[in-house]
Amino acid sequence: MATIYQISRTTLLAYNAGKRLFLGVLLIFSFACQTEFQTPDAVEKSFRKKFKIAQGIEWNWDNERYTVNFWAGDIRKKALFDASGQWLKTFVTLDTTAIQPCIREAIGADFPEYYIDIAKRIESNEEEIYFLQLKKAEQHSQNGTLRRYIDLVFDENCVLQENTQSQHITSTNP
Repeated sequence: MATIYQISRTTLLAYNAGKRLFLGVLLIFSFACQTEFQTPDAVEKSFRKKFKIAQGIEWNWDNERYTVNFWAGDIRKKALFDASGQWLKTFVTLDTTAIQPCIREAIGADFPEYYIDIAKRIESNEEEIYFLQLKKAEQHSQNGTLRRYIDLVFDENCVLQENTQSQHITSTNP
């Protein structure tokens, strides 16, 4: 039969082990969630040189490159840099009126039932392309809601390079 001392000692050991495990998990989680990092001077200088009027700057690091989200006037942009500070590309969020007329005409002719949901211009040293996500009005039925999308990529000469269609059904049944 176990004595009170043995039960108390076993309970205390289990409590301490649980506490150490909890503190260990908490420590690992705090390092995993740490979002602060130091942007290298070369990256910061390259960014400031290329985007002089940037405001609302938010830096991120994804173990391969630095990503910076910012505003240039009233235009939302995202730029990518490598660790040496070399600019890789910029994503520019576009208002539909800023899309080249030839692209708007092609969309109107080929996809008349769709509207532009997302529009971005992607700039790099090699090319300038336009990414557009088109969305069709939702169709509702007793089985759920059907959403249809088309992702298009045009080059700077308004030539369609990619056309990917997808659809998503959101079920209304439990």
